[in-house]
Amino acid sequence: MDPFAFIEDYLSDQENGMKNLITWFLNQAMLQEALQQAGADSYERTDARKAHRNGYKDRSLKTRYGETILRKLQFPELPFETQVFGRYARVEKTLVNAVVESYLQGVSTRKIQEIIAHLGIDHLSPASVSRSIQKAASAAFLGASWQMCSVHCTQAVLRNIPRKHQKEVAEGLKEAYGIEQRLQDLADDMNARGYRKAANTIERFLPGLMSYMAFPKQHWKRIRTTNMMERVYKELKRRTKVVGAFPNEEALLRLVGSILMDINEEWVTGRRYLTMEKE
Repeated sequence: MDPFAFIEDYLSDQENGMKNLITWFLNQAMLQEALQQAGADSYERTDARKAHRNGYKDRSLKTRYGETILRKLQFPELPFETQVFGRYARVEKTLVNAVVESYLQGVSTRKIQEIIAHLGIDHLSPASVSRSIQKAASAAFLGASWQMCSVHCTQAVLRNIPRKHQKEVAEGLKEAYGIEQRLQDLADDMNARGYRKAANTIERFLPGLMSYMAFPKQHWKRIRTTNMMERVYKELKRRTKVVGAFPNEEALLRLVGSILMDINEEWVTGRRYLTMEKE
């Protein structure tokens, strides 16, 4: 197809024109990948050939311009590998990256879940997004540990427990926090009672539930939950909401910086949330 035809489509209808261009380009990219993997072009006779083309299979891919239908080649001798999408992927990688970037910019995981549901993305859960800012933190702050909030852990476990047993399980978790073996025993008990998802939740969070114990004991009560951070976030939201619209990003940063300085001064000179002196 003449590439200039896509330019005419774009000039008359930018969105559909761009989608058609992307579809054509990605199909061409896969043809080039097929040439490299097969070792020969269609009908080419050569001893270097590794595979033969055996038709196409339609694959859908959601992009920022809408859903496209691509033609993925088939090899009878070996699987055709492409960088266009993974073996089971249906969403353009840049679209997923944009969602993750939204989280890094402060959009809540629940809000992101609502957005991606409209985009047709069903494999990027709030948990998977959170696990991405964990990997990023580990990479940026070498040696840093990740503390799972015990309150949030309890909430996650109870979502998989019948209401009539939630109080019992909540009390069991409260008594078990800080004792790894008791948490594991509780997970085993949940599994034996048929609450497999609840058991898996405890075991998944278990490594991050004990990190606070590496710090001074007088800090344990404060740092085993996210209460400290949530109080700061709540104050930032309260103060910035009053202003409403900011003229630019710098204005917002100045106000946030001022609020954080006030909070820091209060903790240093007044009511200290964490006492750094040894007891």
